[in-house]
Amino acid sequence: MTKLGSPAGKDKLAAAIREIEGLSSAEVAVTVRARSGSYRDVGLSLGVLFAAATLVGYGRWPQRMPTQLGSWGPLGLALAGFAVGYLAAQLRGLHHALTAAARRHRQVLTCARAAFVELGVSRTLKRTGILLYASVLEGEIAAVVDTGVQPKALGPGWSAAQLEMKLALLRDDAEAFAKALRGLGPALAEALPPDSMDRNELSDLPS
Repeated sequence: MTKLGSPAGKDKLAAAIREIEGLSSAEVAVTVRARSGSYRDVGLSLGVLFAAATLVGYGRWPQRMPTQLGSWGPLGLALAGFAVGYLAAQLRGLHHALTAAARRHRQVLTCARAAFVELGVSRTLKRTGILLYASVLEGEIAAVVDTGVQPKALGPGWSAAQLEMKLALLRDDAEAFAKALRGLGPALAEALPPDSMDRNELSDLPS
């Protein structure tokens, strides 16, 4: 479990959401996901590469291989190599080296748009819902807004806050993420002033 996804981390983010919603009529939701795609092809490709390398090593230096493996040695080593390669592809650093940034971004944005509907952010009365979707494996932040929110009206603070949230996500720093989230407060207060008739339509606790 990441710090962002821990109970303490979620409490920090919920407090930040309550703060910025108190300054504006925006309805903000945050969701933290472990990953936004299976990328099975990446794991399979690296697993096959490791298995092939293991077999090449066995063919060149058979005397260095454990004799206890017997006739099943090549198959066992190939399976072990495949498993190591497949699991290694799940590490964020290696995953980033093996996948295009455009693919990761596209996958995160697709899942964020789906979550926008699934979490009910698209159903607020004034259409002022904002979903901030954080995907740990990809190290990406995607913001999806409803029709009542105009990102251009939020000014440079909108982009700056998203960048800070991304950096906090990469460090798994819940405190920094909450601080960046609070940075949206002034921009949202100006673009979407609070209304005395507003009510809290979405859960403040991140999912």
